[in-house]
Amino acid sequence: MGHMKTIMIIDGQHRFTNQIKHSLEGEDVTVLSAETNRDALRYVTSDCSVDLFLVPTESINHKKGFLACKSTDSFTQLNHEDVHLLSEESSSEEVKTVVKKNLSL
Repeated sequence: MGHMKTIMIIDGQHRFTNQIKHSLEGEDVTVLSAETNRDALRYVTSDCSVDLFLVPTESINHKKGFLACKSTDSFTQLNHEDVHLLSEESSSEEVKTVVKKNLSL
């Protein structure tokens, strides 16, 4: 059995964070949340290892979404197929699929 994976969700409203926590119940994943990007950075610089970040962004249709990215990702070289965007309307299965793919669970 591998080490427990950690996700950091940057979500000031907590709706999406609660959805993620519910979707990943029973998985070997710790879900952390931060109100702002600055809070997330402060948390990470205090010797915390985060495997996946879900960073808020606006989708093409102007809805709030979350970009799934690893701390090792290079945004200058992301291909379209490498971008994983979840919306607040994403189903539990979509959430689980994106998270598992990015964490290699």
